[in-house]
Amino acid sequence: MRFDVVTLFPDMLQGLFAEGVVGRALQSDDLTLNCVNPRDFTSDVHRTVDDTRYGGGAGMLMKAPPLAQAVQSLPRRPGSRVIYLSPQGKPLTQHKVRQLAQQEQLILVCGRYEGVDQRFIDHYVDEEISIGDYVISGGELAAGVVIDSVARCIPGVVGQVQSVVEDSFFEGLLDAPHYTRPAQFEGEAVPDVLASGHHEKIEDWREQQALERTWQQRPDLLEECRLGTGQRRLLRDLLEQENLQRGQRGSNVSIALVHHPVYNKHRDTITTSVTNMDLHDISRTVRTFELDRYYVVTPVKSQHELIARITHHWTSGYGSTYNPNRKEAFDQMVVVSTLEEVRQRCSAKGERLVVTVTSANPASTSITYPQLARRIEEQRQGEHHLILFGTGWGLTDEIMAQADLVLPPIDGNGRYNHLSVRSAVAIIMDRLFRYYRQP
Repeated sequence: MRFDVVTLFPDMLQGLFAEGVVGRALQSDDLTLNCVNPRDFTSDVHRTVDDTRYGGGAGMLMKAPPLAQAVQSLPRRPGSRVIYLSPQGKPLTQHKVRQLAQQEQLILVCGRYEGVDQRFIDHYVDEEISIGDYVISGGELAAGVVIDSVARCIPGVVGQVQSVVEDSFFEGLLDAPHYTRPAQFEGEAVPDVLASGHHEKIEDWREQQALERTWQQRPDLLEECRLGTGQRRLLRDLLEQENLQRGQRGSNVSIALVHHPVYNKHRDTITTSVTNMDLHDISRTVRTFELDRYYVVTPVKSQHELIARITHHWTSGYGSTYNPNRKEAFDQMVVVSTLEEVRQRCSAKGERLVVTVTSANPASTSITYPQLARRIEEQRQGEHHLILFGTGWGLTDEIMAQADLVLPPIDGNGRYNHLSVRSAVAIIMDRLFRYYRQP
């Protein structure tokens, strides 16, 4: 693979890779590194590559002509890519590194000063890449990071292919901890499993450790990682263990489906009917996300009786043997007559009850989904969260005014916005609980 770097400081890149695995790969011609200086493509006596910005502003900008000529001077291989190292670029991830490693040639442009003329980017750059949300003096260090990470994926650069596969982030998870001799260091011994010689148990241990590390230090990675069934089971076990260590048994979140008071389309206050599908689907969502309770709020006695018949069928009748999983889901459901009764029950579960509602009006939003997820996680023993969902045409203004927090609405891709309440419950629970945890 060939790396060409457009830089004002060629010696900086050459010195960076004088040694190490990339240095050895350069010596053996597995890789090629070539640096070109845009100053070599200037015509004035001072070899000027920068100038002031149109429109004013502090700092200088790299001029487009020297950069363009530097890029044009390079021999191009099929499928080569011109990359500008820029804070505005997409983040460099291991997935992107593997993509770049498929190319035969990468041309890396290192900016300096306040950046480069946008016209050079528009006409010559294929993509912009950032190595992080921080400021460094120029693109040379960023180019070095790209070269080193991509080179490791090139066959022959790293001696043992398996060591690359086991690197942190290669499969989306952080790496497991590693140990070498001596067996004892400052009173700490190497874990017994690593000295057992049982390779299957060792691999299981490493997988568990990698998952645990990722969960504790970089939970955001789990959003993009495709976990297998066994890994998901391990993750659930980790969550249960953490809750037990905190003295927290069960969830600190309940939801309530309100059938009264709610609005109809004319904004009259009404009582809506209970639906079989809402009972079933929301019960299953509550059980899936291991919430504390699912409260069904309706003052109508006949509706209580209907719910009792449906529940009996699935918990004690024929349905309990036909589909035992449904029985388990209905265990979390409680039927009450008023929202005040829900508040009283939930208030007994924490030092403070926090009531959250959803609104179709984005302007009324007071908290985002990540913010609420963080608050739920951090206040497990201090707060119990009750999330209200309205039927009909939504919760009344009185209920909305009494809420502590308001979540933003669920927006689709178009103007049609009429999700069923059971769909909204599932989406919101997924947003709040899908692997999120504040490190």
